[in-house]
This record gives sequence, structure tokens and C-alpha cells, in this order.
Amino acid sequence: MHIFFRANGPDGAEKPIDQLSAGQRCTAFFPVLLKLREGPLVVDQPEDNLDNRHIASSISPVLLEDKRSRQIVLTSHNANLVVLSDADHIVTFEGKGDQGGVLERGFLSGEESKITSHVVDILDGGERALALRRLKYGISEPDIVR
Repeated sequence: MHIFFRANGPDGAEKPIDQLSAGQRCTAFFPVLLKLREGPLVVDQPEDNLDNRHIASSISPVLLEDKRSRQIVLTSHNANLVVLSDADHIVTFEGKGDQGGVLERGFLSGEESKITSHVVDILDGGERALALRRLKYGISEPDIVR
């Protein structure tokens, strides 16, 4: 059996999935993974080979919806993914050589949240992404996110 992906190139040609770049394969396969609705979903670094625009426009909205009906566990270096998917529990880790441990755990609920500084430190979307979260919780006015 062969899996083909219709490329969005000028010719719209179909290519076998093994002839696609890593980014194209992830873009093609991850939505299929998200369609599997039975049981919990555990994914290690779903942002690998995906650009932030695709994460924000396609992946995060699906995760946001799916978390209502099943448990989702992600490991990620992409704080935008964590923020835009409205993670209920965030754990930051630090590794040193062959040792590692938990730095902080919690959720984003405002500037007082202990986890907030860790997320902002690695957040690709910077303060704007955090401002959107503040707006969600009614902590700020809509003008701040423009």
C-alpha cells in the first residue's frame, strides 16, 4: 500500500509520502493522528518540522477542541503550542547531563502564576501570545492584543 500526499505546489502533483520533506510528512500525517479519537493521545514534540503558522492555524485549534473529550499529553519546546492549545497543566523540566528534574508546574492564569515566567522565557509569540491568554481570562482589555 502506498500513501500519497497532494502537494500544494504549482503542479498539484501527488507524491509518495517517502518522497516528501520531513515538514511535508508532518503536515500531512499530524491531522490524521488527530482524527484518531479513541483513548488518550500522547505525542512527543508535535512541533518538530512544523512551522508556527501551521501550529497556530491548524494544530492548536484541534487540540483545543479535542481536549474536551479526551486526555492529551504533549512534550514540547514550543510554548506557543502550549499557550494556544490552552494547556490545563504545564510542567517545565531542566536537564543537566544525564540528570533532570521538574523546575515548575502549574497553569497560566496571569502574571502571578509561577509557570508564566517559564513560558514567556521560551514563548515564540512573546508577550502577544500571553496577552491573548490574559484576555481569555478577563484580566486585560482587548486593545492589548493588537
